[in-house]
Amino acid sequence: MAEQVANGINKQQKHVYNQDMNWIFSPRTGVAWDVTGSGKWVVRGGYGIYRDWVTLGNAENNLKGNPPGFVLPTFYNNGSTSPPIFGYGTQNTYPFGFPYPAFHGTALDAKGGIPGAQIGVGGVDGNLKSPYTETWSAAVERQVTKNMVASIGYVGQHSGDLQYGGGSSFGHSFSGDVYAFEGDLLKHLTCTPTSPGEPASCVGTQTRLNSSFGAVNYTFNGPWSNYSALILAVKGRFAQRGFVTASYTRSVSKDNSGALPIGNYPTEYPLSNNDFPNVTTYHRK
Repeated sequence: MAEQVANGINKQQKHVYNQDMNWIFSPRTGVAWDVTGSGKWVVRGGYGIYRDWVTLGNAENNLKGNPPGFVLPTFYNNGSTSPPIFGYGTQNTYPFGFPYPAFHGTALDAKGGIPGAQIGVGGVDGNLKSPYTETWSAAVERQVTKNMVASIGYVGQHSGDLQYGGGSSFGHSFSGDVYAFEGDLLKHLTCTPTSPGEPASCVGTQTRLNSSFGAVNYTFNGPWSNYSALILAVKGRFAQRGFVTASYTRSVSKDNSGALPIGNYPTEYPLSNNDFPNVTTYHRK
């Protein structure tokens, strides 16, 4: 990935993807067996493959900050880029009189960047695939009274071809900054305290894998997730109207599809943001 980022270029394309994502095979099957023939013992099981949509936002949100639209330049304090400009709006109509920082030049460099600006760009893998989830389950049910059933079951899931950065809560796009590598001095400057009340002094040469751009938010397949759960449940009716449903779930969920720095993916495999190992539910009427 580091080599791909270093050699990446920004150029105009006619299509976001190289091919469509139709005709995706997603088989599903399930079985149930009355063990004794009396209806008191039942064994159930199933397996299925499910696909997630690749939405318009997954593609468009990464591209809207690329030229020729509005761009986000990177500002350095060493004179290598145009300085930021702070000012008030002076008009009531767009663009309201706000001053814009000047670019060093309007011609693009060999990689499609704007010299002296190191603009942030976004991209999507042209061969992006639809993420998939495999789900399998097995359960045993036992009639304990005329109107009451108890069960014990297992549910497992594996998801693959997930989109990098897609585990971020409330995220509007599925991507991550592929510049965030270990050793990148954007995050690892050496800072030493100065006199009390003064900001720390930070030194170091700010480095980039690709000097033509700032942040590079890129969508690609790769991360995965796994889920396993043991489920104990009781359900039934009382007389003519009342009912009860109660269950306990012991589970674990892990993934590396969240907002991990690209240097930490795929070596890290932490618990999911929505991992809830113990869940108890109870409903009665």
